[in-house]
Amino acid sequence: MKIVWFSEIRWDYMRTRKQQLLSELARRHQILFIEPYTLGHRRPFSYRQDGPVHVLTLPALRPTPIKWLNRVLLMRLSWLYYVLLHPIMFARLNEMLRGSKIICSSIYFIPLLKWFSRPYYWDYNDDPEQFGPIPVWVRSGFREVLSRAEGIFAPSRLYERKLQGETRAPVYYIPNGVELVNFKSSPAGRRTGVCYLGAILQWSFDFELVQYLASQLPEGTLHLYGPVERGLDQEIEALTERFGVMAHGLLEYERIPATLSAYKVGIVPLKDNEVIRRAASGKVVQYLAAGLMVVSRPMEEYRNFSPCIQLHAEKELFAKSVKDYLKTQVKDAQLVDKLRDRDWKNLAARLEGILACGARRADGFAGQSSYPAAPGADSGGS
Repeated sequence: MKIVWFSEIRWDYMRTRKQQLLSELARRHQILFIEPYTLGHRRPFSYRQDGPVHVLTLPALRPTPIKWLNRVLLMRLSWLYYVLLHPIMFARLNEMLRGSKIICSSIYFIPLLKWFSRPYYWDYNDDPEQFGPIPVWVRSGFREVLSRAEGIFAPSRLYERKLQGETRAPVYYIPNGVELVNFKSSPAGRRTGVCYLGAILQWSFDFELVQYLASQLPEGTLHLYGPVERGLDQEIEALTERFGVMAHGLLEYERIPATLSAYKVGIVPLKDNEVIRRAASGKVVQYLAAGLMVVSRPMEEYRNFSPCIQLHAEKELFAKSVKDYLKTQVKDAQLVDKLRDRDWKNLAARLEGILACGARRADGFAGQSSYPAAPGADSGGS
């Protein structure tokens, strides 16, 4: 089977749900990951291989500050944006899509979905509006795009119910998972301290909560790991200099299990709002698999994971639970059965089964990969 994923983030940004699923599927299938061009990173229309995964970088149709240009370019002439810029590339891409199972998770690649006019699945990993207002040209057609999908993948039960009530397409529950073999086998020494693992973004990260929590803990107890959104340098500096928080920056995925094994409590200090309550943060299952107790802002997805997790909207209760957990004995493997269902191998197999049901008459799946080899790389078959 050939799988093409139009993504809203770069392949090498962070190891998120889509990268984990595709990395598992790449053991048996051909994968083409289409990432959006980001200023300062790889040039647009570049092509490479990361292990068995083929990665193509394309400019995405994001809105401009000029309203009339948005209406003309994005609504009327969007397909010309691609065809005129790089016609040979998109002729080749059209060939790559033939016989492939297409998954999209980026609203800014919707014009490509319409242009290629092929069956597709939608991955509703995030609510598009949580990152700010979405353009009118997207909002007006987004529900139709969802309803016309072969299926929609939902990362939480709340999103599953929400989408079932809003679209005609089948909705499939595929939550965030964890590599149990790596996280459970990580050596656990003397555990101490509190950590947060994840992106630090303006729209979601609750600096006020983290400041309050740090003020209730000894200096150097709270550690942050993850990329920081541009423009938040002053906020991070305040946490480190005024509140004694240790900010380590992005942590390579391979180092996460061993790093988590040194801590006693993992936190999810996100803002308390409807979007967060619907979410199913992947860091929670990573914490639990690594043997940490967890304190998070309320997420309906994890209410039945007690007693290893506490969910609090109030900052005072949040901090109290963290301090209480720091005093208790960590109990590993309390949630083995629930976590086994969330092993990436099992979740990838679920996705594979869904795609295979609609792929029986697709062509070109066996034998040598039909995707061209990146410069300096061998083309891998599946």
